[in-house]
Formats: sequence, structure tokens, C-alpha cells
Amino acid sequence: MSQANVDAVRGQLERDGPDFASALADLSDSVVWIVAKEHPNARTLRGRAEVVAYLEEWAVMFDDFRFEVDEYRDAGNRVIAFGTSRGTGKGGGVPVEVPLALVYTFEGGQVVRVEEFLDRDQALTAARAAR
Repeated sequence: MSQANVDAVRGQLERDGPDFASALADLSDSVVWIVAKEHPNARTLRGRAEVVAYLEEWAVMFDDFRFEVDEYRDAGNRVIAFGTSRGTGKGGGVPVEVPLALVYTFEGGQVVRVEEFLDRDQALTAARAAR
């Protein structure tokens, strides 16, 4: 088990405030972030700057955007964070809750890939298949 990897993911996700650039500073400069296929703007992001911009897009749409983690799971050189993205839509005040699993892949102590899944089983399958 790589407690260091789990701790690194926890540090990113359990930060205070909307400063995504600081929270994601330990991502590789060439990180690949794959947006969930169910997302209307599903795509592959390349590089830390694109990832920060993507998360800031979410923060602009919600008054209190956050990802609340229920469980961290070590999967070798991967860490899976299971939780729920939450926020209240700006303007209308509609609460939004989306179950989300993030699969982080580490190489040389840095996060080189993150995949989003709306389905827990798909995240587990992806983490196992990539070993």
C-alpha cells in the first residue's frame, strides 16, 4: 500500500478554498485528466493549466462547489477517491449532487493521470485493468 500516494490525493481533495492551482501543484506538468464520458463536454485535458481551468469552470457555475470524499482506496500505483461533487447553482440556487470516483495514477511520486467516473464499478474496473 502506498500511503504516500493516498496522502497526496487527500491533500489535493481536502484543501480549503478555491485555489485549485495550489492544490494541484504536485500534478505532473504533463498530467492527463480524462473527464467523465457522461459529461456534456467530455474531453481529455493535457497539462496542469488545463486541469486548473476545468475545475475553475465548475467553481464559477456553483456558489459552493466541492468534492466530498467518502473513501480513499489504494490500488498499487493508483488511488481511487470515491465521493460526491456538490454545489448550489448560481442564480437559481438549485442544489446539485453527482456521485464521482477519481482514479489517480502515480509515476515517480507524481500524479500523471486522473480519470473521472460516475459509476463506482467502472472506476474499480479501470484501476484493476491498468495494473
